Amino acid sequence: MFQLTIKKDGMKKKMDSVIVKLRFSSGDIGKYNCYWNKNGKWKIFIKQKKNKYIFQPLEKLRIKNSSKKYKDVKLNLIKEKKFKPGLYQQANEIYLMLNKKNFYLSSVEESFKTIKLIQQIYNV
Repeated sequence: MFQLTIKKDGMKKKMDSVIVKLRFSSGDIGKYNCYWNKNGKWKIFIKQKKNKYIFQPLEKLRIKNSSKKYKDVKLNLIKEKKFKPGLYQQANEIYLMLNKKNFYLSSVEESFKTIKLIQQIYNV
């Protein structure tokens, strides 16, 4: 399914970064970078030949096309004032699953695959 290439900062007693290159059987390449104790916010960056997609913060999407212009995309998210972003949606998805309605949560099998990948990355 995929091949991992892992680079860790092994010179220090405490790990402060992990860089992982994923090669999928489809030919796609993914890269996962994680830095601890660094300034900055969470973001997801997806790069294709013509476009770049940036989620930063994770609830906002900006697309940069070949003309080098950014376009803000309005995401159809529930505006949550009382809860941490994403918490209401996550609880709602669990409710939908328990009531046998259409939901977008990962299956148990997909969750176990993700756990196995995390174990490989962090050697746990």
